[in-house]
Amino acid sequence: MIKQLLSDSELEVMEAIWEMDSPVSVSQLIERFAQKKGWKTQTISTFAVRLVNKGFLTVQKIKNTNFYFPKFSKTDYKNNMARNLIATAYDGSVKKLFVSLVDGNAISQSELEEIRQWLYKLE
Repeated sequence: MIKQLLSDSELEVMEAIWEMDSPVSVSQLIERFAQKKGWKTQTISTFAVRLVNKGFLTVQKIKNTNFYFPKFSKTDYKNNMARNLIATAYDGSVKKLFVSLVDGNAISQSELEEIRQWLYKLE
């Protein structure tokens, strides 16, 4: 189970790693983020070490280069975060989450209809 939360920047790095073919090196991440974010080697290396320490990545040294592998898929991460949100913010109740989304106008009528149809198919 995933117990750590990611900062926005850490999540950006994980998103990149999930999108790229494993294994991923720091130099590959630099290519991705240097122009877009202005991040330098040290910044990306720091994020990689943090993600290893948080249990999101494993590292394997091949010759003189560290390669990083995700321990969880993006889907696993999202599912776990959704479960954690429901457990902590909504007392473990999916119904309370859903009511909050509906009452807060966070769900459109067309989305509600899609949900109804999807639930109907489950029965």
